[in-house]
Amino acid sequence: MSDLQSSKVFTYTVKRRYLRVSGSDALRFLNGMWTCDLKRATTSKVPSTGAGFLLTNKGKAITEAVFVALSTTEFLISIPEADAQSVHDSLNKYLIADDVTLSFDENYEGTLVVPDSMMEPNAYSQRQSSSVPLAKDEIFKAQLCEWGLRIPRAQLGPTHEEWWILKGSNAPMQTVELSESQFTALRIEKGLPLWGVDLMTESFPLEFPAASEISFFKGCYIGQEVIARATFRGHVTRVFARFYSATPLKTDLIYSQSEPDRAIGKITSVSGGLGLGLIRVNALDNPNELFQKDGYGQISFYKIEALVDENTYKSVG
Repeated sequence: MSDLQSSKVFTYTVKRRYLRVSGSDALRFLNGMWTCDLKRATTSKVPSTGAGFLLTNKGKAITEAVFVALSTTEFLISIPEADAQSVHDSLNKYLIADDVTLSFDENYEGTLVVPDSMMEPNAYSQRQSSSVPLAKDEIFKAQLCEWGLRIPRAQLGPTHEEWWILKGSNAPMQTVELSESQFTALRIEKGLPLWGVDLMTESFPLEFPAASEISFFKGCYIGQEVIARATFRGHVTRVFARFYSATPLKTDLIYSQSEPDRAIGKITSVSGGLGLGLIRVNALDNPNELFQKDGYGQISFYKIEALVDENTYKSVG
């Protein structure tokens, strides 16, 4: 990313919709639906922010979302635009006698991903400590601004933020939009999966570097039994990884020389000879035996780096 050095702030726009959830039962209701512990966000000084998954009963992802706890009775949730209506409907069907109101908030017009904010560091951005050992999910202090919300994420680096911009407002600094290829290169460098590209509906979150979005001790939520069984077992059979090749990679399947007709993984993001994707754990020891099919032969790898330790959850079992 050396070609991006400048005094300007580089950003990447993601398409989101914003769901406002309010009512006396909002905290209890949301905490029973999502993988992160929203109680921790409300016991910290609000507004506080975190991220989590909405899962099926089988523990597969429906969507990923970023939360802002405005109080114990009001939350703002940023949801990928393509999933927003289905998430609203999924939440709504679980409402029976709850004092909860769900409505789309149209006051925000967009989310800017800011890998390096270059704004003055503030205490608000510090991770909020957990009273529960190994809680895993991370809570940050957010900041309400006249132009919108400043949301720490810290996945692309310590100053990585999201700026949720209010309609009619401008970003607080001059911005330059990253191209999709530039943002993909940055994600691959940092090992960050993108929802809708690498991590998507029907993905199993524990196969990805997503422990910061899952609380292992908060109690029941939809899909928790499956997450708990995998945690107790202590390992997963597939992991998200970074792939290295001397040849430009493709977003395509991965095969082994010993089983050339059976896919054992898939690359989902590429930038030249680097890629991100899922691979079976038992194939990691022999990267030289793995390949992608190409019309002119095979694309081989000289290194595969697991970005999730398959035993990473033994410590919370």
